[in-house]
Amino acid sequence: MIICEEFEKKITVWSVLGVGISLIVFGVAILYSKWINNLFLSAISLWRERPPDTQMFVKLHLFGMDALLVGVVAVVIGWLVHLKWSLAVSLAQNKCISLGATICAILLIWLLIAVKVFYFHYISNEVDGLPFAKQFVEPNWLPNDWFLNLDIAHRQPFNLILGTLVSWLGFQYGCYTGRLLVYLLLAIAIYTFFRTFHLRFSLGLLVLLFFLDKQSLIAGEWIVGGVDPKTIAYAFVLLSFSTFFRKRYLMGFAFAGAAISFHVLVGLYAMFCIAVAVLLNKTWRSEWRIYSSHSWPIFITGIFGLKAVVSQLFTQSNVDASRVW
Repeated sequence: MIICEEFEKKITVWSVLGVGISLIVFGVAILYSKWINNLFLSAISLWRERPPDTQMFVKLHLFGMDALLVGVVAVVIGWLVHLKWSLAVSLAQNKCISLGATICAILLIWLLIAVKVFYFHYISNEVDGLPFAKQFVEPNWLPNDWFLNLDIAHRQPFNLILGTLVSWLGFQYGCYTGRLLVYLLLAIAIYTFFRTFHLRFSLGLLVLLFFLDKQSLIAGEWIVGGVDPKTIAYAFVLLSFSTFFRKRYLMGFAFAGAAISFHVLVGLYAMFCIAVAVLLNKTWRSEWRIYSSHSWPIFITGIFGLKAVVSQLFTQSNVDASRVW
């Protein structure tokens, strides 16, 4: 009886994995194979008895993207079930296996983000931010451009990192590489957030999938998209929330400061949320002395953002805002 149950479990797991891998292959074929695209469009046209329109190409692309995402989720679920049945004891005893499982989980989150939001064209603020970053590390590139020579202090960490990347690889490949690196940082932050609040990984992936599809609550805002300072800031915000919740206050303030340096508004709003959470929690409210003594890292990692705030509040700016727009 036990042998039959184990056999059924293995058949179920391998069936889910097989379906998932098949959907991934199918999705990749639709997205990146012109021959498969033409075959499907020809079949649809023959069935509908009319030539394909422009919308049909878009719908086929979205269908391939959805098949790829469902395949990734199926493989993740099958892998997790297999891991739970076969490595439950080993994971608790073997640190190498546990580290491998963590790396695989982070890479799966990274893959889900990349598949869902990565496109082979410039997204959102990249056409503004990347030239700014390039000019920051290469002052001789368009040296007399008025807009690119604006002094925006809180962009300096982003400009230094992405500007070096774009200067080395060029705009196109520097943009793509920068996106993938930012998505990896965000995947690490999301995985840490899941672990901190004991959210089941498969459920977390499902939540992330729904979130990536509809990111904006109001005003068309977004978190994950093109390579942008605020995406990096949000990753540090999630790390800050996780470390504060674990009462690792030095790291919490350090991550919060990094968020402020990459994007002032995102970082300051996150600190406001943390302050409100502390005030509403009686136990945490009584530990204000600990917060005070452990808050010094924010003044180091947040120096660029805090400098920008002070400059905005106490110095007269000669920048014409309408001209910037």
